[in-house]
Amino acid sequence: MPADGLEGQDDYPQYSSSVQAVVNLSGATDLASWNKEPFVSAYLGGSLQAKPEQYKRASPINYVKPGMAPVLTIHGEKDLVVSPDQARLFDARMREVGGSHTLIIQSNLTHTDEIGQDVWDFLNRLLK
Repeated sequence: MPADGLEGQDDYPQYSSSVQAVVNLSGATDLASWNKEPFVSAYLGGSLQAKPEQYKRASPINYVKPGMAPVLTIHGEKDLVVSPDQARLFDARMREVGGSHTLIIQSNLTHTDEIGQDVWDFLNRLLK
C-alpha cells in the first residue's frame, strides 16, 4: 500500500507486489510488546521510548486490515525466544477485522523446530 511508504521502486512496475499468502513461523508480530532486548533495539536503531514509530512500522500487527491476504501462524507453546502470546495477539487482531487467519499453537514445539505438512497444505490451497 503506497501510504505505508514500504513500496519499493524497481524496473518491474507491471508486476504486482501484493502478498497472496503469509506463513508466520513463530514470528514476533508486535515489537512494542515483545521488545526482546538487545535484539529489537539493535535492529531498529534505538529503544521503544526513543523510536516508537520505528517499532510501530516494523510490527506486522499494525498492518492488519480487512481483505488482506490469508495468514497461517504456527507457533510452539514451548518457544522461549518469541512467546506464543505474539501469535495470540495477532490472531485476536485478525479476528477483530474479520481477516482470514489460521492459528496453530503446537504444544511440543520450541522456536527452532521443524514445520510440518500444515504449511504446504496452506500454500497449495492458496497459490495453485
